Amino acid sequence: MKIDGEVDGEMELTVYRIVQEALTNVLKHAGARHVQVRVERQGDGLVVEVVDDGTRGRVHLVIAAYEARLV
Repeated sequence: MKIDGEVDGEMELTVYRIVQEALTNVLKHAGARHVQVRVERQGDGLVVEVVDDGTRGRVHLVIAAYEARLV
């Protein structure tokens, strides 16, 4: 897992839940041996990226979340 920067309050919980759900889906459905998670600040927002090597094809999920209160 790679995290670039910090977030506060509600955005922190939102990012946590997004990653939690993505990892749950990988465990249940992907048959993956490896998963990479990246949370990166881009401008005034965050990008959450989840990539796995599952048997159902490589999954690459990117979610951009924007919040004015980022630290």
